[in-house]
Amino acid sequence: MSEIFTGAWVGDTRLAESVTELAYEFAGRAAGHDRDGSFPFENFARLRTAGLLDLMVPREYGGHGAGLAAACGVISEIARGDASTALVLTMQYVAHALLTRSLQCPPHLRERVFRDAVEKGALINHLRVEPDLGTPARGKVLDKRLWTEVAAATGARGNTRALVGTPEQVAESLLAYYDLGVTTFLIRGFDPLEDAIDYGRELIPLVRLEVARRETSATAKWSAAG
Repeated sequence: MSEIFTGAWVGDTRLAESVTELAYEFAGRAAGHDRDGSFPFENFARLRTAGLLDLMVPREYGGHGAGLAAACGVISEIARGDASTALVLTMQYVAHALLTRSLQCPPHLRERVFRDAVEKGALINHLRVEPDLGTPARGKVLDKRLWTEVAAATGARGNTRALVGTPEQVAESLLAYYDLGVTTFLIRGFDPLEDAIDYGRELIPLVRLEVARRETSATAKWSAAG
């Protein structure tokens, strides 16, 4: 069994006190976020400072290597203050736990995800939607370009989801995720070498160009507001 489920940090009084304080703080903002439909960025800044975003990251990557019992305790307490924050934190812990045990994830990608969580407070989640809209396991086309029929046929094993379309159309889909706050994309084709060449020639330059335009526009707005 993975070290991540051995119960590290269980009974840590300092952890319990810190989490209780954060839950109380988050409770004071929860109603406002619910009313506005806004994301609690400040909550996650506080969770990062407290070392709770990398709670389940193995120690060899700089995390705390906490166990399942500790993670459940943290989630339970945070949920008392802000259930929405607790839900996102749960997704973080589940993803890290699965990644630790995965035999399919390339080691360098696993390390990158873990290091980003420790050093940058990066969040991670799985791509999911409501059942009637389709999921990677059930098939169908999601968003505009995310095609999942191969995933449906194979039970969602391996790299079976695909953004389909022209380079411009796929870039548009990636930029939609960028506009939602995604800043790192890991993409791979069914033919890794040839597709990587095509990405470098067509897709990546388009995405970089549009990201640069967005950043320039945002900078101009900030300057005008200042």
